[in-house]
Amino acid sequence: MSNVTSQHATQRNTHSYGIWRQYPAGGADIDKASHLALHPGMVQSRNMLLATVALNGRDILDNFLLTPAGNLYTSMATNLLLPLEATEVFLIPAGGHTAGHAVRIPRDKPFTVDIPLGSTLALRVGRGAFACRVFALDGAGGQKPHLQLKGDANGMPFGAMRLVCYHFASATPTNLTSAADSHVRGVHRGY
Repeated sequence: MSNVTSQHATQRNTHSYGIWRQYPAGGADIDKASHLALHPGMVQSRNMLLATVALNGRDILDNFLLTPAGNLYTSMATNLLLPLEATEVFLIPAGGHTAGHAVRIPRDKPFTVDIPLGSTLALRVGRGAFACRVFALDGAGGQKPHLQLKGDANGMPFGAMRLVCYHFASATPTNLTSAADSHVRGVHRGY
């Protein structure tokens, strides 16, 4: 359900699909995302699932430190992969006091749609439907978290888009070693 990525300063690729054929044969500049342990907690009741993740920016990535100073991040995000072939995408604002609206997403070019925290995102695929709400999301490195629905060049050919829960994003590589960065939450509820 979740795919967590963190990006080191020398990494160029920000996709999180794990497309192994795109990785270079070797060398120091590995073009792939590193995956932090999710520390998940899941509870299901009938058709509802509550999923929590707790990331630790001080964890050792892929069982080795990337720099002598520790892990340098340009991004820390939790990704929920969703089907691009959804026939309808609907956004209901947080609180649900106003009517939701359809979200138009292109199927032929990359896109980014900002999603307010606490909103419900609903998709219809064929005769089925899926809805989720991210109702708790922590920032890291002193940043406020934010959500985006993204279709990118790496995932769209595979029929995937993603709900990206950004805990941290920066053009400057940053070492996330403070106590506040040792328990970064993401809480999702799916229907």
